[in-house]
Amino acid sequence: MSKMIIKVNGNAYEVEIEVLEEDGMEVHAVQNNTIPNVSAPKSASTMAPVSKPKPKKQGGATLDGNILKSPINGVVLEVPVKIGTKVKEGDVVIILEAMKMKTNIYAPTSATIAEINVRNGDNVESGQNLVVFE
Repeated sequence: MSKMIIKVNGNAYEVEIEVLEEDGMEVHAVQNNTIPNVSAPKSASTMAPVSKPKPKKQGGATLDGNILKSPINGVVLEVPVKIGTKVKEGDVVIILEAMKMKTNIYAPTSATIAEINVRNGDNVESGQNLVVFE
């Protein structure tokens, strides 16, 4: 059995799917993003919605002592903090772009920004120092 999350009318439902395979099974591809005419089972309306997972609070960044290091290679899109800014755990301190995806780098703890080692447009490597906390 496989578990999947399916959205129906904006509500997410967790369902279990069992895939049965037989020799000579015929597979039909869905074309032009259309969905075949399939009616949902009556029990779907009684399923409870699944809560959305909470976002990761560090963006994968590592804290080495008081230095926040980049989790990935990328380009700095934005530095929404300045030296002297007091941040709380979970505040965004750097926004990186890698493979056309934005990655927020969050403060792993409440602290004051002592140094910012990158600027908008800088290329960064995984493990590179981004921010130093006091």
